[in-house]
Amino acid sequence: MISSRSPLFYYKPEMYFSPLLSRSLRSEDGTRKNLKCCRRPEPQYTEKDVRIFNRCVEETKPKASMTYTPGDADKEVKKRYVCLLHCCAKHLGMIDAGGYLIEDKLAQFIKNSSGSSVFYNENKDILEKCGSFANKYSKDHVKLIQYYERKCNAAIVALYMCVNAFAELNCSDQRQIKSAECDKYRHNTRMTLEALKLL
Repeated sequence: MISSRSPLFYYKPEMYFSPLLSRSLRSEDGTRKNLKCCRRPEPQYTEKDVRIFNRCVEETKPKASMTYTPGDADKEVKKRYVCLLHCCAKHLGMIDAGGYLIEDKLAQFIKNSSGSSVFYNENKDILEKCGSFANKYSKDHVKLIQYYERKCNAAIVALYMCVNAFAELNCSDQRQIKSAECDKYRHNTRMTLEALKLL
């Protein structure tokens, strides 16, 4: 029962990919709302996690010379998010020079961040499946994201979304939030994972 304990998986994205894999749904008035459909434990960050995250926030912060039209603001936020996670994964040693996940490094990171090999071993199939999916999805559909002078790989975001989707589907009855919107989200998530041949 995967639960996304690793701190990296708690960085909340402005989702860059299919809305069916995001945690957002359109409400009746057409606005986007962020759903929380599973009551998960709050993450425990190490000093190293916080240090790397803050460093990457600074590294990806728009400079005064970076300008864009108001209509492009949402796109730039999404691009910055991709580069933020790319930066974190790089400093954690999880990606290669091209920004693709190194699966044995990912496995070691998860073991280290969860405190033992138990969590990884219990969810090995899902984590390996999501790692392979993330690299392939990025290569086939996204390529590199150009964010001003940076070029960032979206594989780490695809990994987050894949793991998050399984975490939502595997959420225990006691932790599930019962609502029509969450039922719709869980249904859409299952349909998407099936379409992607991940289930």
